[in-house]
Amino acid sequence: MANVRQKAPELLKNPRGGRGRGVTVPERPPGWRVPSLPPEVTAPLTDPIQARFQPAAVAHTRGVWRDWWKSPPSYAVDMQSDREAVHWWIICVFRRAIYIHIVREQPLVRGSTGQPVPNPLERVVRSLTQDINRATDRFGMDTLSRFRLHFEAQGERRDGVSPITWDATPDDDDDPLAALS
Repeated sequence: MANVRQKAPELLKNPRGGRGRGVTVPERPPGWRVPSLPPEVTAPLTDPIQARFQPAAVAHTRGVWRDWWKSPPSYAVDMQSDREAVHWWIICVFRRAIYIHIVREQPLVRGSTGQPVPNPLERVVRSLTQDINRATDRFGMDTLSRFRLHFEAQGERRDGVSPITWDATPDDDDDPLAALS
């Protein structure tokens, strides 16, 4: 029934309290390397318009790929079981980069009767963006999805930079932002 509470509110809360356990992932073995990009990204394109934008799209995709593999949630990825999903995500990033360049260059195209219409690649870009967002949620690629998956920082940060600390004691010059340093 609509607008009828199915369960009592006390049955909806977690009786043990807390957010649950965080995901603990093992360290990568020594000598581990970033997997290579899928061949669908690196293979030469035959379409001359897409081929013109391919070098920029591959450079962008390679940067996204490397940044992803540096992030802590990527430690939980098992390339034997997640390969297809991770490859589809990076292929979507690559294709979206190419199509965005094409749409920027030609936002209007000629319709069936010669009238100007919005480039139909805009719909393809929207669809690819939806696939990318699904992978983002699935693999913890943004802040909110990492929070939902309970990825927590363990110990000190890897880059050696200490996180911002909030000092409650004011400095001599009473600058409220001085406590952030």
